[in-house]
Amino acid sequence: MLISQVIQKARFDLGDTQAVKYSDIDLLDTVNTLATMFNDSLVMLKSDYVRTQLILEGSKTKEGKKKIEELDRPIDFYELPSNQWWYDLPVDFVNVNGIYKEDKYRTVRTADYNSDDNLLAGWLALREYDQYRFEGDGFIANVGKVLFSYYYKYPALQMNSLFPLPDWFVPNFNKFVILYMTDQVTKMDTTFMSKVQLEVSKLVARREHNNIRRRLAFQL
Repeated sequence: MLISQVIQKARFDLGDTQAVKYSDIDLLDTVNTLATMFNDSLVMLKSDYVRTQLILEGSKTKEGKKKIEELDRPIDFYELPSNQWWYDLPVDFVNVNGIYKEDKYRTVRTADYNSDDNLLAGWLALREYDQYRFEGDGFIANVGKVLFSYYYKYPALQMNSLFPLPDWFVPNFNKFVILYMTDQVTKMDTTFMSKVQLEVSKLVARREHNNIRRRLAFQL
């Protein structure tokens, strides 16, 4: 569903189908604000709906201002040890779910096609601090290629953007849009934010805490 369609549904509920009382700019701003709240709530719940994974190739050179003790001067680039590789974080990164290295001996250990074992067949989890560590806007790992599983943030939404969640979220989402647009809440109302988090938690519980596992988005 497009954001323009979400806004059209909100206009109907607001009794403003002729776009007399509320501008598209105001509604789009509210949609983005609410989308951020839903996004944050889903990340806190570690939901599949804001989780994805990428295969990343490491670099032997890290860019950035860093003082090397041996040189005692700032430089733009420095070479990592032979057993370490540098990885830039994805631009939409919020929090890590797991980092994995290739392991051809790791196979599917269950008949459940949608299980995590199947999704990660051929990959073995790295241990934080021992095999990888975060540093600034990236991380260093002891392998040159990883499967990076993480929770992401939504981009700024435009009228022609796709709604970032399944369509069944829309009625509950628009319920909060109406509250915003009718001045029943302020943007810094912590009680309102708590209500959003509770609503999202209930929605996710009804969909994710069952026997149907959602397949993760996968990108190369």
